[in-house]
Amino acid sequence: MKSIILSILFALQAINISGQFDLALIPDSLKLNADAVVLKNDERLEIFSKSKLIRTTSSEILVLNNNKNQINEIIIGYDQFTKVEELNITILAVDGKKIKTIKKKDFLDQVAEDGISVATDDRFLYYKVVENKSPYIIIKEIKTSSSQSLNIPGYSLYEGNKVSVLKSTFTITNFDINNRLRLKETILGKPTVDSTSMKHEYYWTFYNKTASRLKSERELNKIYSILPILENFQMDGVEGSLKNWQTFGVWLSKLNEGLDVLSEKAKDEIKTVIGFEKNEKEITKKLYRYLQENMRYVSIQLGIGGYRPMPAQSVHEFKYGDCKALSNYMKAILNVAGISSRYIIINAGKNALSPDPSDARNVFNHAILAVPFEKDTLFLECTSKDVSAGYQGSFTGNRLALLVNGEESGLVKTTHYNHTDNEIFNRFDIQIKKDLPAQINHQQKLKGIGTEFQSFHLTKNMSDEKFKIYLLDNIYKDISDLVVNTRKDTLSDGLPVFNMSATFSTERKILKSGERYFVETDLVNGINELAYDLDKIREKCRIMYGLTITDTINIQIPVGCYIEKMPKVQLLKFDAGEIDVSTNNSDGAMLRIYRKITYYKGEYFMPDKGSVTDLLASIKKILAEKVVINCKS
Repeated sequence: MKSIILSILFALQAINISGQFDLALIPDSLKLNADAVVLKNDERLEIFSKSKLIRTTSSEILVLNNNKNQINEIIIGYDQFTKVEELNITILAVDGKKIKTIKKKDFLDQVAEDGISVATDDRFLYYKVVENKSPYIIIKEIKTSSSQSLNIPGYSLYEGNKVSVLKSTFTITNFDINNRLRLKETILGKPTVDSTSMKHEYYWTFYNKTASRLKSERELNKIYSILPILENFQMDGVEGSLKNWQTFGVWLSKLNEGLDVLSEKAKDEIKTVIGFEKNEKEITKKLYRYLQENMRYVSIQLGIGGYRPMPAQSVHEFKYGDCKALSNYMKAILNVAGISSRYIIINAGKNALSPDPSDARNVFNHAILAVPFEKDTLFLECTSKDVSAGYQGSFTGNRLALLVNGEESGLVKTTHYNHTDNEIFNRFDIQIKKDLPAQINHQQKLKGIGTEFQSFHLTKNMSDEKFKIYLLDNIYKDISDLVVNTRKDTLSDGLPVFNMSATFSTERKILKSGERYFVETDLVNGINELAYDLDKIREKCRIMYGLTITDTINIQIPVGCYIEKMPKVQLLKFDAGEIDVSTNNSDGAMLRIYRKITYYKGEYFMPDKGSVTDLLASIKKILAEKVVINCKS
């Protein structure tokens, strides 16, 4: 260990001692499979108050290969609360000669487009270092200031693919000692802490991290950053607290005050929509349809407006709004009917993490609405044009969210979907004729989150021709003569249902070799990628939604042929799921295969006997089984 530290120290001092840099001083392990090595990175965050934070970065990066790499791209984000105070970049040759100096004026100043927002004040400065010859050294000196403390940028060791780190440090100095700084523990470890009556200082130092190790650690951890939180914060002059989820909800409630008010004319229009309906749940569904048919989603993220909805009256007049505005508007029109509802913020997206109940922080990216009734609660996705009232799917279902309701704010559970709600049914009728490509008739029914298999829930508005191309690109590979016979979207108990039937020929899934036919029993691509989410570093697997996949495969046996091999009949039970396989060939003319795979929602430790590891391994083995038909006379 001592020799490693000494070699690192010599490498760090190389430029300062001689004006030249000796590549031989860099450990070979850091150069292996690396396009760049961070020689020295010193990041410092100084917190003076809730409205004054300073971030400085001083780094030296050795570029070994001038390939396409993030390390060559210098990106500094800013907005109305963040200013770039100092920005100096120097490019050196390894012999110490200066190649160029890059100033702030040399950077491109661009809008940080997210692909959905039509208005945002997020911007970034961008410069790409392009040198014809490597190696060379990039020296960065950057200073930014922030006047808000709700969102404090974190720190990560990871600088890009194929980038090693010789030495990197991160220091947080909190001069506002009465305002508690909270740190979520990650794989990067605990800091060294130095406290005085004037300041609290936290610092981390990392040495000798290879590119492959950094990539592996990052891939295996959903949180690979140090993320500081100030318990008392302010944004745009509005002060709040992240002491717990209730206090954060109080701050959001304060932002929403008075924004759900509608004019008398607007109220009269809503009353016309309600008509003579008296049932509150039916009124809710009626008003939700009105929202879907008349308002459109437009993302607007300007300053504190990224957290504060635009007024309901403005949404009513302009007929658009973002997730916050549309949810707030839905709340306002329900108020007209005397129906109480609750504004909710949530971390949306497939497999998105739920917030930690013990660690209040701003981890949300979306807003929805909850309408509580006596026996259940309808969660309304107010940005959707076509989902039924109450259906959330994998976008916002099965997770915790923050209900915003003043002093009564707190975390709530959204709708949980299990294997009885999410289903995939397949029936394959296979006709094999000698010397002709096999013909397959496929009938499929998808229900609940099962409709998200291969993103079928996004195909509703596709033309028949585009849908056919979509099938060829996504679930049917290497086939010919595809004919889509039917496709239909319906509802069942509030859950979406998709039905389809198609006919096609294939020489890939059913291969003829000599006098034998080899028939694959895994006839649809990627079907098992829907249900589970691996978290390898904790050796856990999280089955988010639960899923039932039922396949019926009917194979017509050609005259004069017989079955040489068929799938094994078995019933396998695990704590994470179940597999049931049976076959029937009683008449000799038809082989019927029934296969049912069930995933149970929950979290499972991978090493446990009978756990999800064994379930997934068994599924893989069963799906790989083939039917062998022998036609030798």
